[in-house]
Amino acid sequence: MDAHVVRRVLSAVTLALVLPASAGEPWQERTLSIADRGTLVVSSPRAWAQHTGEAPPTIRFSNSAGQKFVVLITAQWSPTQDSLFNSSAKVRALVEERAEKLAPQAVEHELPIHEMHGASGNGFYFSATDKDPGPNEYKYLTEGALAVDDLLLFFTVLTNEADSSVVNDAFDVLRSARRGT
Repeated sequence: MDAHVVRRVLSAVTLALVLPASAGEPWQERTLSIADRGTLVVSSPRAWAQHTGEAPPTIRFSNSAGQKFVVLITAQWSPTQDSLFNSSAKVRALVEERAEKLAPQAVEHELPIHEMHGASGNGFYFSATDKDPGPNEYKYLTEGALAVDDLLLFFTVLTNEADSSVVNDAFDVLRSARRGT
């Protein structure tokens, strides 16, 4: 083979190996302190701005540049140590109840419930399109709950773009959720 052809092939192979690694956005671990219960640890895109609240413990992610969005993750637990607090049946019922409550304001006639799996628990979610979003409101909503050990994470993802990559990134954040010390 000609040396020029070999260099071109090697350059193409190197580019193919480097691009996927550099094309992805870097992620970092973030923690949410939960009073008297340790921490919740999630991995999220580094570019997402993070704000935390304490009552109840909530992580709020938003855009630092580009697409406008909000991701809220709120941790709750059973004050009575109820072992069924975040069981699949209970979580599904909570999400179904919320979907029924929001359905009248949604474009969709039905809001199907979808199952999701996290690193240490399962959950459910639904998505909806607001019939009439006001100024400074979001058009698209994905909402649900995910069990993480003894916690129940309630989450809301708000965007103005259909099929936003933010929703998939938020699911990756939720799937990464684990208890810290």
